[in-house]
Parts: sequence; C-alpha cells; structure tokens
Amino acid sequence: MLKAAAAGIAALFVILAQPASADTLLTGAIRDRSGAAIRGARVTAFDAAGRVVGSDLAIADGTFAIAARTVPASIAISCDYCRTVRRAVDPGQPIVVIVDRFSALTASGPSAADIRALPYRSAADIASLQPFTVVDNGRIADLGLDQDAAVLINGLPFYRASDGSDLSQLVPAHAVAALNAASPLVAPQYGGYSDAGIYNVQLRDPDLSTSRADIGDASDVVVRADGPSGGAGYAASSDSGDDRQVADADAELPLGGGRLSFDALAMSDLLLHASGAGLAYATDSRRFATTASLSATQSDDSSLVQASAAVRNLGPLGLEFGARAARATSSLDGTAATQFDGAVYARAVRQTGLSDISATVAWDAGSDAGVAPGSQSAGIVGSFSDDVRLGLRWTAHAGAVSNLRIPTFDELSANAPLEIGGDRSTLFEQSLTYTDLQRVRVTGMTFTQRATGSATQDENGIGVDGAWQIAPQLSLRAWLLRANQSSLSTEYSPITYGLLPSPLLASALTRQLIWLSYDKYVRFDALIRGGALEGDVRIPVSPIYAFAIGTAEYNGRRVTTFGLTLR
Repeated sequence: MLKAAAAGIAALFVILAQPASADTLLTGAIRDRSGAAIRGARVTAFDAAGRVVGSDLAIADGTFAIAARTVPASIAISCDYCRTVRRAVDPGQPIVVIVDRFSALTASGPSAADIRALPYRSAADIASLQPFTVVDNGRIADLGLDQDAAVLINGLPFYRASDGSDLSQLVPAHAVAALNAASPLVAPQYGGYSDAGIYNVQLRDPDLSTSRADIGDASDVVVRADGPSGGAGYAASSDSGDDRQVADADAELPLGGGRLSFDALAMSDLLLHASGAGLAYATDSRRFATTASLSATQSDDSSLVQASAAVRNLGPLGLEFGARAARATSSLDGTAATQFDGAVYARAVRQTGLSDISATVAWDAGSDAGVAPGSQSAGIVGSFSDDVRLGLRWTAHAGAVSNLRIPTFDELSANAPLEIGGDRSTLFEQSLTYTDLQRVRVTGMTFTQRATGSATQDENGIGVDGAWQIAPQLSLRAWLLRANQSSLSTEYSPITYGLLPSPLLASALTRQLIWLSYDKYVRFDALIRGGALEGDVRIPVSPIYAFAIGTAEYNGRRVTTFGLTLR
C-alpha cells in the first residue's frame, strides 16, 4: 500500500493557487488526511504581534488567497468537524495545510476506510450500515420504502424487471471498496426502481487498494492492480454453500476535450451468472458540462439496457436537461417479457449561503408486454428539496418526490387477470439537524409514503441518526428507524355496499445500529446490528500490511475470519 499512500500524500500537496507576487500575498491549499479538499475552511492570517492581518474562505478545491495588510507570520485554519491548526508561514511562499477531520461526523454512511476494516461479507451487510437503510434477505431499500432500490455495481445497473431484486449478492466477501447512496428524491431523474433509493456498490477505490486474503470459518481473496488510466481486479470467497467470484476492469482516456470511461465485470455463484459493460463520456466547457452513457447487463434469465444524456450549465443557477431510456427483458415461467421506461427531464439547483434548493420535473412513460394483460403508463413526475441553515448549528430539510414505476413481471403475473397501471409512489420527508460544528451531530426525521399499483401501500415513520466524536480517535455512531406499514391489495378492493371486507395487512418496522470505532495505529470496531454483537481488530504488521480478525452474523450463522490486508 506504499504506492497508494505515496499517491495520497502527493495529492495533498497539489497547489492550485498562483505563486505569491509579494510578501503580503499568501496562497495555499487545505486537505484532510485522505486527500480531500476542505471547502469552506476559515483561514486567518496573523502578524508577528498576533494581530489579524487578513482572512479568507477556502473554495471548492480547497485553495485560498489572502492579501494581507502586512507580512503574515502565521495562519490559523478552522473548519467544521476539524481540529484547529495554527502554523508559521514563510512570507511569499505557498503553503499546504493538512487537517484532522472527524469523518464519523462528515460521512452519512460507511467510508472506504470503514469498509476495508469491517468484517462484513456481502454488499447488503455494508448497505445496512447506511442510516435508515433496510435490508431483508439481501434486498436493499432506503427507509424500507416501496419494493427494492436500484442497486448498481461499478455504476452498472444490476436489478431485474422480473421481480425487482438485484444481483449484489454475487459480489464476494471483502470485494466492496466503497458504497455511494442517493435518496429517493433523485428518482424522476434516474428512473428505474430508484423510488427506494440508489446504491452504487464500488469494487475499486481510486486512492487505496482493496487487496487482502482471509481464512477461518470462511475464506476469501481480493486482488487488484491499478494504473494511471485503468485497472483490473479479481475476488473470490467461499462460505458454507456460498461460493462467489467477480472479475472487473475499467479504463479512462481523453477524447475530444472530454473523458471516455469504460467498465466491465462478470460475477457468478454456484447457481447464477451475471455480466455487464458500460461506456460513459463527460466533457466540461467554460459554461456547460455534458454527459452521455450506455450500459448493458445480463444474467441467466434477464437483461437490462440503459442509455442517458444530459447537459448542465455551470452558472450560479444550475440548470440541467436530460433524457434517459431503459429496456429490460426476462423469462417468467417460460414466457418472454419485455419492459420499457423512458423520460425527459429538467432540473434546477440553486445554492446560496442560507439555502440549497433543487427541483426536478420529468415526463415519464413506460410499458411492458409478454405477461398478460401487460401495463402501460405515462405521466409527469417530479421532486423538490430544500435545505435551510437556521444559524450556524441548525439545518432544516424538506423534500417531496412523486415517481412512476413500471410493475415487475412477478407483480403482473400474481395479479392477473387484473389490468394494472404503473406504480405511482409519493414520498414526503422532513428532518432537523443539530451540530456543535466540532464533535456532535444529531438528525431527527419523519416521513410518509404512499405507493399505488398492484396494491396500495402506506408507510409512516420516524428516525434518529447521530454521531459523537468522543475523542479524535474514538467515535460513536448510531441510528434508529421505526415505521408502520400497511398494504391493501387491489384485487380485494371494497365492492358495492361493502359486503366483503377488504383484507388490510399491517406490520411494524424497526431497524437500529450502534457502532463504536477506535482508530490510531490499531483499529477496533464494535457494532450491535440486528441484535447481534459484531466487530473487528486490525493491527499493522508492516508499513504495507495489517493483520485483521473479525466476526459477524452472515446468512444466519456467525462467521469469524482472520487474514492479511493491505493498509
């Protein structure tokens, strides 16, 4: 991991500001220890007597420039969830400042460093650490909403129109390098099954390798090689009756003033095989950014092809216009079925010092055939969200989204001979966040959703998510979700005079997580997840390698593994 560490340290010392033209001009950049730029960091310059002679806020790339009133002798750096840093400066020279930032407070879910250390053996287990994510039998959904989320692997769509399930269960143990999650508010823009959120399972970390080997109750090996313009990886794991393999490759090259990227992967277990590939192109000009993508995935009994294109202006009011289309096929009980979904959309984003507002509106249309009597739907969908800062320590959030989802083939078959239109889901969510800007962050939220289609489903719930940086190396994270769910089948809708009661299915949903983590040379994690105590210990044995031991519940049994991993 020395190569990766060297690359990360080199990234910290990238200075984008121009060299100083006089002793009173101070320029530089601010990074955290992972190499990420610290936007909004407050930089104050002092003279030799300790008087303030200038200040600035770091911009998005972490750079700053202070035109001091006199020659600065030192600067102080402060930022949200950071340890304040003060250091001397050489007049007329750029400066780089590396700060300690408390990632437990800034990240909404497990970071790449967390995933490398934790003992979890499936993508669904890792997703269950994301606040308010509900995982049941490998199925993933934000807030337990609707059916299943849109689950991507390296950005490729691996969810199926046959039953709404995904293929992330084919990813071997410890092959996941990062997890990116998006809320259901993006559903009108993305489409598919994203009204239960989007979860992008990444098999590569651009900064750190995921190579490792484990033995014990189960075994796994992960090997990856990366170069300046691409990389490749292979992973395999063996649990009791659960053998999984994946091979993936990626490449990126400049083309026509932009970047062309390619991804491909193949996965399998003892019963199922799946593969996929995708191309994406992106370019930036002074005023506009354009993107286009095409992807195709295939499993033993289904396929999914997606295409999208968008253009976005780079002004203060971010306007984006785009189009997307998807075609899915599957075989259900020996009958071939086809599903189509497409939309055109417009999105606006406005960020100010007090509020971040975004709104999306789309015309969505879809149909499926081959499963009698089929389905066809079209309509306007959209979303709106606003995050308002109420002073320095409080933030209020409100969001609403209405989305159209074409029923799965299983839903159509189960409800035949009824003619079912598209599933229309509407979600309202509100939250209030408090932070002391140093070591504590707490969010309380409420939500309500109604989905209509093959059944009328309602869900109402509350959630609490918090993080406490007890000490610079010790953090405590926890979240709790409680919801009530009800479902009324369309097949049993009330008839005239109410002669037959409609069966109403109701249930309660509770999920919670408690996560204590210590990381200073030795890393230790202890978690209570689903009522089970799980955890890991990672001990460095060289500048490159570390010994790791962990235990967790997997497929209803406790699995303990130990092995060697790159740090």
